Amino acid sequence: MNEIMFGSRSSKENYLKAILQLEKKTGNVRSSDIADHMGFSRPSVSRAMSELQKDGQVRMDEDKNIILTKKGRERAKLVLEKYIFLRDLLKTAGVGEPMVTDEACNMEHAISDETFLALRQILRDVVIEHDE
Repeated sequence: MNEIMFGSRSSKENYLKAILQLEKKTGNVRSSDIADHMGFSRPSVSRAMSELQKDGQVRMDEDKNIILTKKGRERAKLVLEKYIFLRDLLKTAGVGEPMVTDEACNMEHAISDETFLALRQILRDVVIEHDE
C-alpha cells in the first residue's frame, strides 16, 4: 500500500481499521506497530494519531499504547465489516488476489454506510430466500 496524505476519510478509516486489526491480533497497539502493518513511516503514523486524537477517535495511555475510543471503535468495526463483506462478495464472484484485496479496500470507502447496510441486508434476504 502506498503512503497517502492523512486527512481524507479513507485514510482515517484505514488507520482505524489497522488499529482494530492489530488490537485483535496483539492486544496492545503502538505507532510503530501501525507503521509496520501499513508500511508507512513512523512520523506519518504519529501525525495521523495526533489527528485521530483531535477527532476523538483514539487516545494514548501512559505507556503510549493507542486505544480506540467508543467513537473510533464503532467506526473501525463498521469499516472492517464493510471490507470483509466486500472482499468475501468479490471472492464469491471469482475475483482473485491481489485485485480482491485492493478492490474491497477501495469499495469500503466509496460506498456510504447506508448503502452498505442496504446491500448487506438485500444479499442476506436473497441468500435466506434461496436456502429455504
